[in-house]
Amino acid sequence: AVVSTQSTGKARIAKSVEELQDKAGIDIPPKCDSKTTLRYIKAASAIYSSAESEFRKGDHEKAYMYYYKFGMLFQQIQATSLFINKQQNVMDEFKANFTRDRVTKVLERIDMLQTKLEKVYEEIRRAEEEKIKREEEARKAAEEKKREIQEMERLRIEASRPPVDAFAIFSSGQTPL
Repeated sequence: AVVSTQSTGKARIAKSVEELQDKAGIDIPPKCDSKTTLRYIKAASAIYSSAESEFRKGDHEKAYMYYYKFGMLFQQIQATSLFINKQQNVMDEFKANFTRDRVTKVLERIDMLQTKLEKVYEEIRRAEEEKIKREEEARKAAEEKKREIQEMERLRIEASRPPVDAFAIFSSGQTPL
């Protein structure tokens, strides 16, 4: 069972960093209107706040997803036609929400959390492999025990039969087969 990174250091949302990235993915159309672009920029601020909150709580998976989403928004907004054409209201809002300090902090946190999470996921993967290995060994041991019991039962039954008197069979003139 996969549990929270908060209390045990184990994962609960995904099984890999790539899976977290997929879950956090976002696609902004390069040609969206000013209102839509501004909504994405403002959403980035809320996403950043959520990332910080989850980071403080110790939920590294959620924090990573939010920081990653913020980073994706940062990249994709810069690819919009309104940003490229330097539309003033978009540029002002962008500069207010994507400050150099904030972006630097996000990139550092993404890198740090990714390293931590990769270790956690590797530990989980190894633990799951060990569990499967132990279960397989237990299954094989149970099968071997079952075969031993069956063999003992066969020998017990065989031992409980009266012995065959081969001399009596041959002297009676009967053929043993």
